[in-house]
Amino acid sequence: MKILALSLLLLCILTPLVFSTGISGGDLAPVIDFTPNMKYDFTFTGISDRSNSGLDYDVYARGSLAAYTTFDQTVWKSLKKDEQIAIVGHLSLPASLPPPAQDELVCFRNGCPGGGNICGTSAACVRITVRVPYDGIFPVISLAASNVNQDAIEHFVVNMHNDGKETVNHCSGSVDVYNIDRKKLGDAVLSNIDAIQSFGGGSMKADFDTNGLLPGNYFATAFVDCDSQKLESNASFRIGELKVIVVDYTKELEAGGLKRFTTNIESGWNDPLSTYVSVRIFDENTSVSGRSPTDVLDSWKRQNFDTALDTTSLQPKEYNVNIAVFYADKTTTAEGKVRIIAPASNMTSMQEIPKSGGFSTTTLTIILVIVVIMLTIFNVLLALYRKKKE
Repeated sequence: MKILALSLLLLCILTPLVFSTGISGGDLAPVIDFTPNMKYDFTFTGISDRSNSGLDYDVYARGSLAAYTTFDQTVWKSLKKDEQIAIVGHLSLPASLPPPAQDELVCFRNGCPGGGNICGTSAACVRITVRVPYDGIFPVISLAASNVNQDAIEHFVVNMHNDGKETVNHCSGSVDVYNIDRKKLGDAVLSNIDAIQSFGGGSMKADFDTNGLLPGNYFATAFVDCDSQKLESNASFRIGELKVIVVDYTKELEAGGLKRFTTNIESGWNDPLSTYVSVRIFDENTSVSGRSPTDVLDSWKRQNFDTALDTTSLQPKEYNVNIAVFYADKTTTAEGKVRIIAPASNMTSMQEIPKSGGFSTTTLTIILVIVVIMLTIFNVLLALYRKKKE
């Protein structure tokens, strides 16, 4: 304990000071559309450390736009704790920038107490992004598909965005649907969109009837023509079946008293289902049963349902088990075997005895490693200081 106390004392003495610096504003991630030689002024609020007064602060920019950025003020001396200051900057862009985007981080940072250089400095940053268009038109599309239930309508959506300087006049297209073997099963015509300005966007939609398709995984490809530019985008979706299956269950229970029997089930449906599980363990002479509380089984999810069973009348041996899952006026059943075993000893293993207090071995190891690192740093600095005096 003396070694531990000494280690903690050294840790407190040698641990660097750590500070918290903040930055705020109406929009902390502004996105600007580029125009040649444009000027953009910005203002953020820098917030000094909440616990320490007298620290110095500075502001800087880094990133591809830093060379075009200036500040009205870059250094603040000896701010009070939790003090707010105005960070005023100016972005003066050149005649051209490479597409599709350029950005920078504007950061407000604290210095070390007394002008030193050993402390945990912190910086709060905001990102400024300039979107740069391509020459001409530059349409970009993305197909979205959602999981549906059997015989339902699949609503496809193609989101289109124009990253070019010129206006896209007209987009049209269709969506093809395939099974897992990539055999085409059908198609649907997309709605048209017109007059998409630079950095503008729109949506194209198509409805596909899944009637007659079996539950499973499917693929879709959108084929879009925007002013004679051919575009494609892919997506996958699932068709659900109103069916719940038993994935796994408890294979072994102790005899004597109430025991927890866990059933793991999985939904193949695209909507939540109100579900409960009934369990019966039996042989030719004995039978015990119980049911779980009713719970919501989320769509497409695997979930555990617990059932309390009184195993007092069961002897240590193998029994039959019948599991019934009830949902949406339907029932899924599964049968198997479960082994009843003799009650475990009341003796608690050494590994299970909780510790009454103190530090765990892992925690103590971490603390000692930190202390060794800090002592090493201290010794290096001391050696440098002595060398300088000599």
